[in-house]
Amino acid sequence: MMPLGAQSQDAPKQREIGLIFTGLNSFGLTYRQGKAEALWRFRVANVSGGSDNSVGDSLSNRSQRFAADLMAGKEFRKTLDEHFTFRYGLDLGLGLRLNEANNENMFVNGSDQSTNASQLFTASMNLVLGFNYQLSDKFILGAEVLPSFGYTFGQQEFTYITSNRGARTNVQDVSDWSYQMRLSSILLSAVYVF
Repeated sequence: MMPLGAQSQDAPKQREIGLIFTGLNSFGLTYRQGKAEALWRFRVANVSGGSDNSVGDSLSNRSQRFAADLMAGKEFRKTLDEHFTFRYGLDLGLGLRLNEANNENMFVNGSDQSTNASQLFTASMNLVLGFNYQLSDKFILGAEVLPSFGYTFGQQEFTYITSNRGARTNVQDVSDWSYQMRLSSILLSAVYVF
């Protein structure tokens, strides 16, 4: 039971927003919220897409692709000194990969055409192990490794159409378990605290 004059002392809420990246070509966004020693974390990473189209006299190639990963988790922080904190926690994630490619070869007596389409989904779990360096009250730099375990599932469909043999379609179910622990893909972050 609390004494009559006592009040609950909640730690102030902390919010962070910033950029994350691995290497120079994989960027994303991060948002964290909670108490200074335990924050919920949300990431949008590896968003990519594109479309290619090349047409020649007897050859035509078209492709489209899209990919995105969403992660949510909890991180805990232990202060090491005035500027450094150790971070650890767990993320759960979902990923989506969509691809479609069409190729057509034209000959004097006909043509061949192939289509490859895939829809793949990934569910993953990452451990969070890293460090923060507090530049100021408002800016933090971070580095973390994310040992992960994932399961990818979905379908790939291949269709072949030839002028002399007609169409053939092959559908494949995809099921893939994976794990990784690569120090070469350290996730770096630069965040603003508000």
